[in-house]
Amino acid sequence: MPDECHAKADDGLACPYYGLACPYYGVACPYDGLARSDDGHSCPDDPLSEYYGDVYSDVLRSNKNEQFVYNPTAQTLVSESNGQCLDAFRDNSNRYQLHTYQCTEGNANQKWLFNTNTNRIEHSTHQGLCVASGPAGAKARVEPCSQSIQQFFSDCDSSATVGLRFQTCYTNSWLSEFDTGLFADKLRNNVNENFAYDPVAQTLQVGSNGQCLDAFSSGYGKFGLHTFPCDAKNSNQKWVLQDKLVKHATHPNLCLDADPTDDRHKAQVWDCTAYNKNQCWNILRH
Repeated sequence: MPDECHAKADDGLACPYYGLACPYYGVACPYDGLARSDDGHSCPDDPLSEYYGDVYSDVLRSNKNEQFVYNPTAQTLVSESNGQCLDAFRDNSNRYQLHTYQCTEGNANQKWLFNTNTNRIEHSTHQGLCVASGPAGAKARVEPCSQSIQQFFSDCDSSATVGLRFQTCYTNSWLSEFDTGLFADKLRNNVNENFAYDPVAQTLQVGSNGQCLDAFSSGYGKFGLHTFPCDAKNSNQKWVLQDKLVKHATHPNLCLDADPTDDRHKAQVWDCTAYNKNQCWNILRH
């Protein structure tokens, strides 16, 4: 590939955070996945991948489908697998869809900006429209730009840690640490509600005491939840962000859970259950 096709790292593709992609949910290493523009390598987890003109979040396969090249001058993202450009277009229902399409100079649907301030892949023509990643196997999409973790893309050579807050989907409660305990309570806008997620170490570190979210065995197959001094080798502190779930990476089928009927507003971990509203979290950047 000619040198002029390679964008600088700070201009280039990112890794969606999310399931991340380095997502990262996942955010290119999304906190669900995009390809690096400087050498064509993808980030771990769920990279963006082209397949017959559609764009998916997928498991890492280390193939050309995961490789995109960003041209900051032309503002195009070119898929290495089919040579086409990432393209956001309106369908017959007047909704924006994402695919790849034959690159055409002057095609406004193919203009993109990697915003290093927001870590989003933003459309340069369709204002307020951003790329969003998803769980492996799901189509990537465009949607209104927001603080969603699914829109977070980081340069693969940069630190992938991202600041997060966790809001319950149905009760407008916010995950918060107090005296090493975890609670789902009203928004107070303090550091107790701020968490830093590292998708490589798979840790969630809270800003209030600097400790990491930790699910520990309490006996008889049950688990407790608290914060504990961060230790990269501590398997109790490994977490993955999967769409709107916060799942434990080591203990099988264990999810962060907030029961709104608990008078103490305690957060807990519980068996992951489909369509369980107590386990649904809006994962937002801060």
